[in-house]
Amino acid sequence: MGAGLYAGCLDSALEHFQASRSLYRPELRGMFPLAAIHPIVLSLYFSAKTHCLRGFPDQALNYIEQGIAVAETDAQPFSLAFIQWGEIVCRQLRGEAELTEAACQAFISHADEQGFALLSAAAIIQRGWALTILGRIEEGIDTIERGLILYWATGAHLSETFLLAYCAEAFLLSGSLEKCSILLGKAFQIMESNGERYFEAELHRLKGETLRTSAPAEAGRHFQQAIGIAQFQGARSLELRAANSLAKLWLGQSRPELARALLEKTYPVLTEGFDTRDSLEARALLAAMTDGSLPDTSN
Repeated sequence: MGAGLYAGCLDSALEHFQASRSLYRPELRGMFPLAAIHPIVLSLYFSAKTHCLRGFPDQALNYIEQGIAVAETDAQPFSLAFIQWGEIVCRQLRGEAELTEAACQAFISHADEQGFALLSAAAIIQRGWALTILGRIEEGIDTIERGLILYWATGAHLSETFLLAYCAEAFLLSGSLEKCSILLGKAFQIMESNGERYFEAELHRLKGETLRTSAPAEAGRHFQQAIGIAQFQGARSLELRAANSLAKLWLGQSRPELARALLEKTYPVLTEGFDTRDSLEARALLAAMTDGSLPDTSN
């Protein structure tokens, strides 16, 4: 069901998810007695994730709420756990570190009780990212490293490039450029081998961040590549994230006119999610360029 999404074909993927829900009938549930996840729950999870990427993070949470309601009526515990993990994914995509950390704490113990090792490991990694964003860097990095060991021990590859990208961001914030680059290299390798391209733009943005100081021209090329990929995929949220990075690079190079033009073109396209981390950052940059109180753009 999620092949189109993972390939980065967001618009066509969303059409398939909507079609799957319209075709489903409650009496068909008995045809899938061994299915761990209710088909509607799975479709709603994918729809939520796709909406986050496409720049509709508020609608994404609505899909999660619908999925939870369906899962609570389903006899399969994994359905409920999976859509609850889906909320963590959406919170992370929205950049809500505090909410992500709190949700992960509650979820991990429940997943462990149920024996859902893969979901627990993923949530441990995500909690580590949140802790790092919140300034608890040493604890966050230790949590990520523990989560990665558990995750790889399952032998699964659920959203691996997505998880590795956020791990890389955490290591970048911790100052460990080497570990960040290693994780990005692994993510790019996985992307090329299995075609999981929906987070390709973010991988290029993070690669640019690792080069911001040492090779700013190359960093700029990665940011521009990230913007181009996101535009091609229709991933408006990732486009804005990359635009923020490029705008900060240009501001650091005393090119505020380019930074302003970029953000004034990119930010107004969004029609919701104004409280997400990326939207708040874009507004702050635009406001700073207006009043002259430009922030430190060195990181």
